[in-house]
Amino acid sequence: MQTNFKVVLVNLISEDYLARYQAPLAVNTLAAYFHSICPDILISTIDMQDVFETQSNEEGTVGEVFSKTIECVVTGLVSACSAGKTIVGLSVKWSTQDIAGQIISRVRQGVPDSWPLFVIGNIGSTHGYGELLAQNTFTEVIAVVGEGEEALVEIAKIASQIEGDFRDVVKYKGVVNVAISQDNIIYTSGLKRMDLGSYPVMVNTKPSDIYDQEW
Repeated sequence: MQTNFKVVLVNLISEDYLARYQAPLAVNTLAAYFHSICPDILISTIDMQDVFETQSNEEGTVGEVFSKTIECVVTGLVSACSAGKTIVGLSVKWSTQDIAGQIISRVRQGVPDSWPLFVIGNIGSTHGYGELLAQNTFTEVIAVVGEGEEALVEIAKIASQIEGDFRDVVKYKGVVNVAISQDNIIYTSGLKRMDLGSYPVMVNTKPSDIYDQEW
């Protein structure tokens, strides 16, 4: 097992939607798929919704609790990156683009010598990759366009074999369903849909993730 290489997927939530349970269905499904295909690569998840609910037990305004939640997520990612080569996947949806940017910037500051390779996905990346990759914070980030299962597997396989700087996004140019920025030009690869007929049975997902908790 490649214990010095890991993938961490983060379910981001928005402060604008705190009245709604922002379920980690995307990251849990992706993590289960990835584990089925790449059992020798460690993968874990961080659910920002769960972190927020834990922080809500402490005193403070909603804004203060949300800030503490971001801090806890950043601390967890910094710890993971300090332990070895890491890919961090951020599930960008609703209005979480700014949260993604904050986390990327703060993690880079926390581990200046061992940045992770950041990969963004979900609806925010699929429909907004052009605008995101044009921002300075996201220029060294891989954006997944459309379904991310095969893209993440291929990204991880390439990264695991690179001896030098695995964070150079140009090395992943051409990976299916991927967009990168190179010299201020955005390059996209071909789009491919998953073959659901060969989709593995995933036993690690939680049925309750499918629905909002209040339902």
